[in-house]
Amino acid sequence: MYVVFSGLVGAPYDFIGGSAVFDPLGRRVASVEHREGIAVVDIDPELIATVRDDQRMWRDRRPDLGPHRHLDDLALDR
Repeated sequence: MYVVFSGLVGAPYDFIGGSAVFDPLGRRVASVEHREGIAVVDIDPELIATVRDDQRMWRDRRPDLGPHRHLDDLALDR
């Protein structure tokens, strides 16, 4: 999963900004430091698939603690 961190910048509280986009491995792939701006990133579906396959959390999951919920199972307003 890609993560977007949006930081405020400017007055009245002297926010320092620091907005960034991180790839599924936690690497910063784009950022906007100390100013207003827009960060644009190309999302790599192959990287997402690779990281998901390598993540141990699903192999270590204990089904007896509750059902796995998939995004498609959630009731979303469409």
